[in-house]
Amino acid sequence: MRLSRLSKGRWLLVALTLPIALVALLPLRLAVGWVASDARGLSARGVHGSIWDGTIEQMRVGALPLGTLDAALSPLPLLLGRVRLNLARPANGASALHGTITIGHDRVGVDHLTASLPTAGLLAPLPIGALDVDDASVRFVRGRCDHAEGRVRARLDGALPGVARAQGLTGSIRCDGTRARLALASQSGQERLDLSIGATGDYIADARIAEPDPALEPTLTALGFVRVPGGFRLRTTGALE
Repeated sequence: MRLSRLSKGRWLLVALTLPIALVALLPLRLAVGWVASDARGLSARGVHGSIWDGTIEQMRVGALPLGTLDAALSPLPLLLGRVRLNLARPANGASALHGTITIGHDRVGVDHLTASLPTAGLLAPLPIGALDVDDASVRFVRGRCDHAEGRVRARLDGALPGVARAQGLTGSIRCDGTRARLALASQSGQERLDLSIGATGDYIADARIAEPDPALEPTLTALGFVRVPGGFRLRTTGALE
């Protein structure tokens, strides 16, 4: 039996709208599962709601706790084979957070992230308690840093000779070869921290203090700094997982 023109039009409308309707009804936990399967170290205690209006409980990226976040999926990147999650948390008893995570077959990244990220001793023995990021974007494509920008402040949770605890270390993010690099410095510029991060989440932290007061040498040595030409240096490596 041949379909009438009207019937063909209706079938075409159904064929076009059905996939959209099915996607719209997907639970958020499936989208988060897709992201977690491709993103190293991403996990959550629980995921609730639809892909348009959901909640992720106690989300973590490796060792970095992000807390409980509102989340929604952007539909258009799906056409390119990418999952893009918009994340937000109002400042109600916790620090505000907003930004996006994008995962594709050849890329991973965050865009326009503003948040305070507790490092939970991740950079020990350096006494860095949190990284405050402001409109930061980092994207890796095929294992190489493709784009990086934004401002960062490293907040101290202990004493670091020469650095005012209230001010910490500040600087910017940029690509440096295949890696993303956070170049941070104290207000005087005598104390510096270079944090280099690779696509797999591995990092190299290189802290330098230029010719401090000799009376501070025992404190620096106790933290693990060693004397080098021009001052003291502490280099640590690890992974964000």
